[in-house]
Amino acid sequence: MAGRSPSRSRRATPAVHFHLFGQVPLEDMHNLQRRLAYEAASRDDGRITILACEHEPLITIGRGGSRADIRIAFDELSRQQIEVQYVARGGGSLLHGPGQLAVYVIAPLGRLRWTIGNFLRRLQAGLATMFDELLVRHRQRPGQLGLWGNSGLLAVFGVSVRHGISLHGVAINVNPEMRLYRRVLAHSGDPQSCLGSLLTEHPPAGRMAAVRSTLIATLPSALGCETCQVFSGHPLLPDTTLDRELPRAA
Repeated sequence: MAGRSPSRSRRATPAVHFHLFGQVPLEDMHNLQRRLAYEAASRDDGRITILACEHEPLITIGRGGSRADIRIAFDELSRQQIEVQYVARGGGSLLHGPGQLAVYVIAPLGRLRWTIGNFLRRLQAGLATMFDELLVRHRQRPGQLGLWGNSGLLAVFGVSVRHGISLHGVAINVNPEMRLYRRVLAHSGDPQSCLGSLLTEHPPAGRMAAVRSTLIATLPSALGCETCQVFSGHPLLPDTTLDRELPRAA
């Protein structure tokens, strides 16, 4: 059987596979993306996989954060049953919970011939376009990743790269209960890095289904992809599928 020629393979634009989930335990999602990253390393088509889900309440601290950025006492965290975990990703401290969309991007940067900086700029540009489509006013800060609104940081970046494959991604505050979010600094020591929400910025944008659909419509183009397929859940996490109508694939 004749195989695809190397020149044609290089010219082809990669596809994006979106997998949409409901609420997923953080450790399960980390295990899934590690498995997908291993598979991506053996592929030659440059396919990008994006996982979108919500998490149970917990706090993660990346390589750029510290416990000092969490302005919540240990006893209050215990009462709220909120764990604190250190994770091997970029970025600082982040409170997860329902109403926040966690977006994990598994992209073979080496195969795509992207630098880390190029990948991050593409990802941020895609989110900025999404916010524009949702009519959410936003701004960037020189030298920092993320998108800010009047209520605070709306999109928090925390990416890692292993063996040329990107892991983790970005958290978008859509409509969470905000009381504790304002007491965690996403950028270490920076009081302006407390989180806001799309609901606060522009109430029509505070619907999770609308954010997911707009993300699917805008992010593939920013990542240089012409085709997109959308799936509910993933076979390796059969009990966490999103029980809602899926947006149409591009």
